[in-house]
Amino acid sequence: MNGKTGDRVVIAGIYQCKDHPEATKTYAKGAVFLPCGRAGSHGTTWILVRKTG
Repeated sequence: MNGKTGDRVVIAGIYQCKDHPEATKTYAKGAVFLPCGRAGSHGTTWILVRKTG
């Protein structure tokens, strides 16, 4: 499962930035994907690493 900055989260879990795999964030279902905090905070595609909840 992937999601782009600004999209709503469909599956709650831990996501990593496709450009900076060390940058991870935990998102709840229905939340909005935020920009990656690395490299001056950029829009990205978030990749699901592990489901939560």
